[in-house]
Amino acid sequence: MKKKLLWMIAVSLLLTSCSKKQEPPVQKELTKEDISIAEEQGKQVGLEMLKNSEKETAYIMVAEDGNANVYDTKIGGTPYLPPDFDYPYDREAGMENQPLIMLAQFNFSQFPKNDRFPDHGILQIYISGSHGANMYGYHYENPSNDESFRVIYFDDIETDETKLQSPPKIENDEEFPLQPMDTCIKIKIEEKSYPTIPEMEDFSDIMASTYQKLYHKDLDSNPASVYLSSAVYDTLGYTPSRMSGHPYYMQGDPRSELDALVYDEVLALFQPDLSDHFMFADGGCAVFMINHEDLINHDFSDVYYTWDCF
Repeated sequence: MKKKLLWMIAVSLLLTSCSKKQEPPVQKELTKEDISIAEEQGKQVGLEMLKNSEKETAYIMVAEDGNANVYDTKIGGTPYLPPDFDYPYDREAGMENQPLIMLAQFNFSQFPKNDRFPDHGILQIYISGSHGANMYGYHYENPSNDESFRVIYFDDIETDETKLQSPPKIENDEEFPLQPMDTCIKIKIEEKSYPTIPEMEDFSDIMASTYQKLYHKDLDSNPASVYLSSAVYDTLGYTPSRMSGHPYYMQGDPRSELDALVYDEVLALFQPDLSDHFMFADGGCAVFMINHEDLINHDFSDVYYTWDCF
């Protein structure tokens, strides 16, 4: 419910900001019938948008019950740390003594058989906390600068758990996406085909034009537009946390034309759909992009990382 409420507020604000400047109409109190009509119209708008949307295959993150061990696919928790591995620290000036925090770990041997990812090995994503200039490791001016985040791939896995290292002590950070910070969410990866959901920046325009096409009216003139947009959301479904596929951004694609050509596939996309204990700021979305050929060649050395929120 939390993520849906935030989504409704965001769409409402977008609709307001995109509407033409005019004298506000006198608002009548909405009746149950008004709301019911708006919800049915929203459903039809959503179905029309689905009909016109592209479909793609991705690897969806699904939260599972149970405890995750050190080798499992998970959000948070204790990382797999083989002997002689140098734990990643922040390289931002003045933050060099701060250990990065493992955001997620992916054990490729637990994935469905696919042509994207390795069939073995472990991938880890580390980010910084809320301290420093690069909040959560996002370098605004150069998102591929990994001084405050790190993506690490282990090809050969040490199976003797007694030989593994323990992570360094990490200071509590009350603004970190995982709360409490010792939260661990066990993850199952499922292959799924789903519609490409428009980014938030484009969503209101597409929804408004679809509404105009179906009902020959301006959406911003509908006093129950928030209920209508919520029904559109319910029909389309929430774009899930996933690996591979098309990116999703709350406030528009930050990539330049050149960056979009280089970093053209999702390595990992995190939404607040996995747990009430996991969220980037106010319902935010974190996206790690990679070059398609690098992904196929299992080269994770060059990653483009951003996050944004409502």
